[in-house]
Amino acid sequence: MLLDERAVVMLELLQDALGNSSGSLLSFLDHTASAPAKRRLRAWLLRPLARPAGIEERLLLVDALRQLPGPASMLQAKLRRLPDCERLLPKAAKALRQLLPQEEQQGGQVWQGLVEPLCEDGADPANSVWAVEAQQNTWAGVEKLLDGLSR
Repeated sequence: MLLDERAVVMLELLQDALGNSSGSLLSFLDHTASAPAKRRLRAWLLRPLARPAGIEERLLLVDALRQLPGPASMLQAKLRRLPDCERLLPKAAKALRQLLPQEEQQGGQVWQGLVEPLCEDGADPANSVWAVEAQQNTWAGVEKLLDGLSR
């Protein structure tokens, strides 16, 4: 579901009525450990789920985290130490491309040889969509981890 600008303002999702972010719903809910998680939470607030199955799945994950505070805090501590891969991967790929001037002359063979081990589907890591997909795969791994912890 998409929320229009008026709904975002009236619901004080990002700022309170005085324009302070500290009084917003985002500020109240934000106990994230990393910049990607904060961006994900913000996106979730601005685009809330509409399908009951998706809402139930998210609630189950949140409930699993709340029932396992020890493992959840260990996971949060580990996530806090991770770099912001969502932002770094496209930049690193762009820098690598600049270091490989022969890339264009060889028709992409050098770059493809470096990327294939990382991207099974041949996706381009310089593409921000690839970085987002990589992050989503990471979240899928976290969900599997939580599922294993709750058993």
